[in-house]
Amino acid sequence: LNIAEGATIVSGSADAGMAGNISITVQNNLSMSGRREDDFVIPSSGIVIENPQSSILSAALNTGTAGNIDINVGKQLDLAEGYIVASGRGEGDAGDVRIRAGNLNVTGNSAISSSSMGTGHSGDIHVEADNLSITDGATIVSGSADTGMAGNIAITVRNNLLLSGRREKDFDIPFFEIVVENPHSSIFSAALSGLGGQIDIESGNILITDEAGISSSSMGFGKSPNNISIQAENLSLTRGGQINNSNGIYAGNIFVSGFGQGSDINIRAERLT
Repeated sequence: LNIAEGATIVSGSADAGMAGNISITVQNNLSMSGRREDDFVIPSSGIVIENPQSSILSAALNTGTAGNIDINVGKQLDLAEGYIVASGRGEGDAGDVRIRAGNLNVTGNSAISSSSMGTGHSGDIHVEADNLSITDGATIVSGSADTGMAGNIAITVRNNLLLSGRREKDFDIPFFEIVVENPHSSIFSAALSGLGGQIDIESGNILITDEAGISSSSMGFGKSPNNISIQAENLSLTRGGQINNSNGIYAGNIFVSGFGQGSDINIRAERLT
């Protein structure tokens, strides 16, 4: 399956109704790349996307709830300027995103995301793969831009997990209306007013390098349940790689402190370098 030049698979709700779920099974390879030059209006939703990238999208605009996205790929899933996003923009919650693949490559201006722009909560993200590569400023993110809670992120990689590099250009988190300047490759959960989510990562080998990072952050009051737990045989952080759990958020390269307490980082590894 090839989704290219801004093409999209979309399920949306513009009012109180729920958006439908999206389920995709591909025996071999799924590739998503490129964007279209003109704007795209999501049918029957009123949502306008400027110069959209290729995407798989479930979105709810008002009090409705976004549907879940479930993707199963037998061999390789490549995101190169592609989005897989569940988004809630009102009182309704964003859906969960679940991805299973042999090899999963997320690079450049690409994202796997569940995000909430209103009082609803963002959904959870579950990823299972033999190998996972997140490079050149790409991201896996669950975030809330209002009072809702950010969702949890659970990643299981049987062999190698690589986080590496930054983007030279700014990155607009999909349907989240937050622009990140020169973002590093990341796995993160963030909440502006609510509480951040938990991040659980299990992999054989993990390399975090060239300013890439894993982070969970919140601007909300109280102690967020956003612990970061990492289990690996080999965990290596080099050249500015970071694991960060804080009571605040980064706005570009500036850290803005929150009001609550930071949470825990738990690492279990046979070797840590």
